[in-house]
Amino acid sequence: MKTLTHLQPRIILVGLGVPRQEFWIAEHRHICPNAIWIGVGGSFDIWAGAKERAPGWLRNNNLEWTYRLYQEPWRWRRMMALPQFALKSLTYR
Repeated sequence: MKTLTHLQPRIILVGLGVPRQEFWIAEHRHICPNAIWIGVGGSFDIWAGAKERAPGWLRNNNLEWTYRLYQEPWRWRRMMALPQFALKSLTYR
């Protein structure tokens, strides 16, 4: 079986969930330094049909996160970090 070192893919999708996938990417990025590494979180679950996407009206209004929070209420602590991140992103410069 060939490894990432031999294959050197251009795009690598990692679906381990936050923050595990980010730590894993940071630890292994040196293996394929020219690749684009993307943490896709629960996207694989949705694509595989294991989890349901939010209704269209929530997606169209950028509120899909509220549906996910409704489905998985234990994520509320993680969701509280999002406004802080957005504020830091806007004031970064």
